[in-house]
Amino acid sequence: MDQHEKTGERARGPFVVFALEQARHHAASEPQWQKNDRASVSVVKNDDLSLTLLMLKPGAHLKEHSARKAVSVHVLSGRVRLSSGSLARELGTGMLAMVEGTVPHAVEALEESVLLLTAALG
Repeated sequence: MDQHEKTGERARGPFVVFALEQARHHAASEPQWQKNDRASVSVVKNDDLSLTLLMLKPGAHLKEHSARKAVSVHVLSGRVRLSSGSLARELGTGMLAMVEGTVPHAVEALEESVLLLTAALG
């Protein structure tokens, strides 16, 4: 797979279509997934949005962090805990959460999970 396929592509034209299952298979075949508790692959990026497929093994933690602008977390499979301060919520397959920009938040995988992260840019 060439560098263009590994890092996603810049969105061009009126719309772009992606096969997320293919991106998941790609991430699962990477040494990053074999050696670590997570793997990610950039699906697409333009001046306004960045979409990233993130795979987490059970117990994987994304330490508290924040983004400059809003982000969404769409659970494609599995179950995670999204937390911000004293607020925590479990998200399962098919659930979607939105986090406002600059809000500190963390994610913990309660089971093997695949997330689609969408980040507003600019």
